[in-house]
Amino acid sequence: MLFDLYLQKTSNLVGENRLLKFFIVLIGGAVLVNSIYVHKAMDQQRTVIIPIGGLTADRLEFQGNVLSESYVRLMTRYVMGLFMDYTPDRVHSQYSELLETFSSGAYPEYKERLITLADDIKTAKVSGSFSIQKIDHQENKDEIDVTGIRNQFLENVLSSNEVVTYRIKFEVVNGMFRLVELNEVFEKV
Repeated sequence: MLFDLYLQKTSNLVGENRLLKFFIVLIGGAVLVNSIYVHKAMDQQRTVIIPIGGLTADRLEFQGNVLSESYVRLMTRYVMGLFMDYTPDRVHSQYSELLETFSSGAYPEYKERLITLADDIKTAKVSGSFSIQKIDHQENKDEIDVTGIRNQFLENVLSSNEVVTYRIKFEVVNGMFRLVELNEVFEKV
């Protein structure tokens, strides 16, 4: 760059450096402003999923890390179906599929728990079903309470029939529903 304003070469170099520093700061500021606008646009972007086959009449949508109520309900039914509707022959495959929905932090603990539980179910030849009666989700909390009737069959004979509540804690990672905890809630007497 030729900066020929002054007679001395050093004064011209100092002026040239000032001009270059100004443009570097200007470009840095433009990049910062652009980054802020991109981040805001990503949070305001809404993705709408229209399921095929009538899974739900509602639209499933998420915006940033906020899920619609219909999406939460659909994922709750999916998780509880994999967890509580089982036979000895397909419990391992169901629990493997359920493990895919866990967050990376909860995965090691639940992998061990679910594999042990699946082995016990297969050994004892127990079948189970769960009829959801109530799904309670508060919009600002990442918790869902699911109440329903749990039936367990031992050799095709009903061995237990009880009303139970499960608490699902979840997080949203890049618009994806990820389980953090899945436990039975025991009422305090």
